[in-house]
Amino acid sequence: MLPTSEETNSHNEYLKSLPSKKILAAISFALWMVYSMVRLEDINVNIIQNDVSNRRLNSHQQPKRIDYSDIIKAFPLDTNFFPRGENAEKIVPLDQRKPDDEIRYASFGTSKSFAARTPNPNTDAFVKLLSQENGDNYALRGSGPNYPAACTYSMLGDNEYDVFILEYFRSVQFEGMRELAQTLRERFPDSIIIILRMWEPQNLFHKHEKIEMSTFAKSKGFEKDYIHHQEFHDLFLELGEDNWEWEFEAKFKHWVDFQEDVAKEVGAYIIEQPLPKEAGGPLGYLEIGNKYFSIDSFHPSVLAHQDIKNRVKALVNRVGVPKQRRVRPFSNIDFCFNWFYSGVIDKAITLSDSAVVEIMPNTDKYGLSFKGGEGDFEVRNPSNEVMYLSIAHMSKTPEKKYPSTEISSGDKKLILNPHDEDWFYSVHITKYVYFGEVQPQQTLKLHVKELEESEWPFRIVQIVMTPKEDFATFGGQLQWT
Repeated sequence: MLPTSEETNSHNEYLKSLPSKKILAAISFALWMVYSMVRLEDINVNIIQNDVSNRRLNSHQQPKRIDYSDIIKAFPLDTNFFPRGENAEKIVPLDQRKPDDEIRYASFGTSKSFAARTPNPNTDAFVKLLSQENGDNYALRGSGPNYPAACTYSMLGDNEYDVFILEYFRSVQFEGMRELAQTLRERFPDSIIIILRMWEPQNLFHKHEKIEMSTFAKSKGFEKDYIHHQEFHDLFLELGEDNWEWEFEAKFKHWVDFQEDVAKEVGAYIIEQPLPKEAGGPLGYLEIGNKYFSIDSFHPSVLAHQDIKNRVKALVNRVGVPKQRRVRPFSNIDFCFNWFYSGVIDKAITLSDSAVVEIMPNTDKYGLSFKGGEGDFEVRNPSNEVMYLSIAHMSKTPEKKYPSTEISSGDKKLILNPHDEDWFYSVHITKYVYFGEVQPQQTLKLHVKELEESEWPFRIVQIVMTPKEDFATFGGQLQWT
């Protein structure tokens, strides 16, 4: 605070009483005044900063906020069932049902099912909320349905389950989810299979400018957490929600059709994440998005995982799980090697001296690269039948970070371009490419050579060997989004 008039007069009297120290006292008084002004400036800055924070908070809290109970009332825990052929939905009699604590759950999906961006994916993921002990999460970050479709045997082994949850929507443009659902139905004929339909704000596209919501938000100065800002909601509504459309209701309606086709084929249920028709209001999709998405406006929040858990559990409670689980042999045996998360490569793969397995910067994921941009690796087919080899490598878009790379074995050569221009926003993803056959009990040696300088080295993260030739060669089928 500034000195009061009384304090100033008292100080002046003090100066008069000490004439021998007038100069020193004057300097002292001047320094006191400067210090007081600086303190006042600090206080004013803090007041201004707090006022800005409070105005942002108050702005964000102005609309009526809703409780989860309001969402349930507006979007009941309903599901759509798609019977196989003429089969009706099977409701297990109460006296023939398995106890809740014995039901085993398994989820397959993307980083959404993995519970990325939640405080603790090991406990926050919806499958872990269903059962911490009997819920297993096979979701893969940066990947889609094709790896689990090709590698179901390698992933599940002898594990048995009663309820499967498949979280693939955008990635259904590739056939992997159908293959996965078919394999699970063949192996577990009485299991409950659930397909999740989960949207994200990036699914909303401007009809005329052809940009999705996150790009629009960025162009207006918002960060990745835009869905949580009332200022963004106000701007979006001011510019007109009629100018926007959901891509899965327009250009990509086949995503919905594909999910329903698969559900009909295997007798699955479809559970939809609540999606209002209107943008504004306490139950509009902007406010639902505020509650259902994490800080990045993309991955599901803890509340969203709880909601999925509740919807799955409501279905299981209604339908029931039989006490006796029927299990059939796998129709195909695969050999798949994945070091994406562990950084550990199986001994079945032999590496040259230039090979390096290291964690990717700013991630917790691992890739195989080669010093000097060149090296070899060998893969053995231990089975008595022909296997079809595919390689998973990292790809970045729209930025070009990885080099064009040649993979060869004998006379066969394949040029890979780890760059995909089909995306409207930045993604760092796994991309698959089919290479060729591996004969029974034989070893295939492959040579890797980068063809240009680049910021990042070419990175391999998975090797897939499957006996299904049509799966590995079907157009784009092993190429995930």
